Amino acid sequence: MYYRPILKKSFDIVIHHRFLWILGFFAALLTKGSVYDVLWQGWNFIVSRTSIISTRVSWFTVTEGGWVESFQTSPWLVVLSLILLAILTAGFIFFAVSAQGGLIFAAKKLSRPIGKTDLKTAWKEGMKKFWHLLIFNLLGQILIFILLFLASLPVFLNIGGERGVGYLFSFISFLVFVPLALVVSFVMIYGLNYIMLKKADIREAFHESFSLFKNFWLQSLEFALIILGLNLLLVLAFGFIFLSLFLPFLILGSGLFLLFGVIGLWINVIILISLCFIVFVLVGSVFAAFQMVAWTLFYLKISKGKFPSKLFRILEPIFRK
Repeated sequence: MYYRPILKKSFDIVIHHRFLWILGFFAALLTKGSVYDVLWQGWNFIVSRTSIISTRVSWFTVTEGGWVESFQTSPWLVVLSLILLAILTAGFIFFAVSAQGGLIFAAKKLSRPIGKTDLKTAWKEGMKKFWHLLIFNLLGQILIFILLFLASLPVFLNIGGERGVGYLFSFISFLVFVPLALVVSFVMIYGLNYIMLKKADIREAFHESFSLFKNFWLQSLEFALIILGLNLLLVLAFGFIFLSLFLPFLILGSGLFLLFGVIGLWINVIILISLCFIVFVLVGSVFAAFQMVAWTLFYLKISKGKFPSKLFRILEPIFRK
């Protein structure tokens, strides 16, 4: 079994078990720090010459100023808002982490010929390992943030100036620290599977997942590139869907505007935005579930031992000659 059967099986599992879409909706909240997010942030800072830490500082400064001004006007409202925000954040984290674990559990169960599970069972299994998964996610995110900060350090300190030498230092730091951040992201993916499927503690999960990545780093990169390609195709599909909806709604909006004026135009805009939002959430949830299931099946495959890379299989006949 190679990459294509894994992807096909993952797609079949997700399409035929729609309760995974609910888990995928919440698990999508934890995409920060994933392989693709690391690549994007690393590439973004070297192109835009904006460091990760300066972006965070500027956002915090603007947000803090707004909170301070609001607190001076109505302190109790700010306190209640902060409490509500903390409760909502804790709730989102709880559901997202539990859903992540539930998807991993369900993926293994449903990959078996007679394997069965449901939303309630999968969610309960994810909740059992909530603290292990949460701490493991946090440690991984912190490590990735530190490495991306080190990668953007030449930008933050303005080493070498804005041009020429500055870009050279940025490129060197990119080559050193972004790959290390990628390693951490792979370790996170495999570590979560070790926690859910092998009942490993956090220390064991880090050790075993790093060892697994070390043995199958090329295969991991190949599989990540395939999933990244599917991500890009999904973005193109969203663009096509939006354009497909835009033209009919443009015609409809013109008619509503002639009949009802500005109100008709606003009704048309609201309907269009609502449809796009529904499609975005639905497809995003399905794809998030698909990614988690695919990575779990890939983990199950490589953890069994021998799994030659696609690149090696292509180049092997050449070297034999």
